[in-house]
Amino acid sequence: MKTEEIVITGIGAVGAFGNSPSDLWAALHADQSVWRPSQRLDGNPLSAEITNFDLNQFRRTSKGYRVPRISQYALAAAAQAITQARLEARGVDKDSVSVVYGTGNGPNEVVGRNLSAIVSGGLGGVEPLSFQESVFNAPASLISIEYGFRGPLLALPMGWAAGGHAIATAADLICFGHMPVAVVVASDESTLLSHRALKALGFVTPNDCGEETMRPFDVRHNGAIVGEGAAALVIETRSHAEARSAIPLMRLSGWAMAADSYGVGDKSNGVPALRNAMDAALRVAGRSRVDLIYSGSYCTADADQSEAEAIVATFGRGLTPPTTNIRGAIGEQKGVGGLLNAVVAYSSLHTRMIPATKGCEQIDPRCDIDVVTSLRTLPAIDAVLCNAFWVNGVNASFILEHSL
Repeated sequence: MKTEEIVITGIGAVGAFGNSPSDLWAALHADQSVWRPSQRLDGNPLSAEITNFDLNQFRRTSKGYRVPRISQYALAAAAQAITQARLEARGVDKDSVSVVYGTGNGPNEVVGRNLSAIVSGGLGGVEPLSFQESVFNAPASLISIEYGFRGPLLALPMGWAAGGHAIATAADLICFGHMPVAVVVASDESTLLSHRALKALGFVTPNDCGEETMRPFDVRHNGAIVGEGAAALVIETRSHAEARSAIPLMRLSGWAMAADSYGVGDKSNGVPALRNAMDAALRVAGRSRVDLIYSGSYCTADADQSEAEAIVATFGRGLTPPTTNIRGAIGEQKGVGGLLNAVVAYSSLHTRMIPATKGCEQIDPRCDIDVVTSLRTLPAIDAVLCNAFWVNGVNASFILEHSL
C-alpha cells in the first residue's frame, strides 16, 4: 500500500573511510582503498576497521563510553542524519518517530567477552550490566533513549542484507500509517569472534590462498576484506517533511524484500529470489528501468555471478544499467552495506557521477553486465537501484530518485 511519497531528509555515515557521507564519497574517488593491517585480528589481516573514533565529534552523551563500539557507531551515524533532517527541532512529535535498526552480527564484542567470562569463571564471572548491551536491539535502544523517540523500535538481525531490510521495513511502517517518520540505522563492528567465523566459512579474502584484496566482478574474486561502521537515513512522508520545513534530499520510490529456500552459502541457486527483489522494487516504483545499480555483492565468485545473472534476468542481456560496487574501495561493512549504497546514491543523483568498481580489472565473463571500471559521468541520473543480500537467502532492493 503506497499512498504517499516517501522522502529522505537526512543521511549519515561513519567507517574506515571517515566521519561523514562526504568522506565516503571522497574515498570512492581516491587512489587508494581505505583498508590497512588490522590491529585487532589474528595475524593482522587487511581490515577496514575504524581507528581514533571519538563519539563526542557527533553526540555528547554520558552513556557513550559505556556502550560497545557497534552502538557508538550507530549513534554517530544517526546523529548526523537526525541533525540534517532537523528531527531534534522543537515541535517534533517524539511519539511519531520510529527507529528501525539492522545489523549483520550484532554486539559481537560483548557476546565474545561474556562467553570468555563464562568459560573461565562460570555465570558469576559475567558483568551484570553487560547483558543489556549484548542484545541485537541495544544500538537502536541507545538512539531512542538519547533522543526521546517513542515510536516503534525494531531490530533486524538480517545478516549483510540488514540495511536493505531496515529501509524496506521502515517504508512499510510509514505506508501503512503506523508512523510518519523513521530513523533507519545499520551498524556492525569488526571483532575477532566474527572474523574467525567468516574466515572459516570462506567469505574472507583470500579464500583461494591467493592475494589478499577485494575484486568485485573480477575473474579473480576471492572474498571480502571485512570492515565496520554505520550508516543512517531519516525517511518520512513528503507532507510530514514539508510541515516541519525539512528539505527532501531524494525520494524512496520503490522497495522490496525476497528470500530463497537454499542453504547457507548456496547463493548460486538464489538467482530467482534476487531477481524477485529487484522486480518487485521496480513495480512499486512504477519503473521498468533505472540509470544505475549499486551492487550488493560481497565479492565471492558465487555472489558476484548470481547478482549479475539476476540483473540480466531483470533488465535483459545487453540492456543492463551501469553497475558499480563500492566494496573495492571501502571493504565489506556487512549489514551496513545496503545503507551505504543509499548514502552514495545521493551523491550520484546530484553529481551524475558513478564511481569506479575498484579492484575490477578483468571482468568475469560470467558477470555479463555493464560493470563500471573507471569513473563515469552520465548526462543524467534520475533513478538508482540499490541491492543488499546475504548467504542465508535474504535479499532486499530499493530505488532512490531525485526529490523533485
